[in-house]
Amino acid sequence: QMMIPQLYKALDEQAEKSRGIASVNSEIKFDGKIMLQADRSLSYSLLQKILYTSMLAGYADLKLAVLN
Repeated sequence: QMMIPQLYKALDEQAEKSRGIASVNSEIKFDGKIMLQADRSLSYSLLQKILYTSMLAGYADLKLAVLN
């Protein structure tokens, strides 16, 4: 299974909260941006699952910060 249910739930709740704020404040817009910080110990297979889950929750604009 590619999706991480707990991560999806948390991201989806944040996305809905941001969309709700944007619906009443024209200066705020949900843009689906997310930043992931990881180090080399994160396996590629887990990174794939995180990216996939993030996209399902509406976060398609991802930046990745890698630590040595």
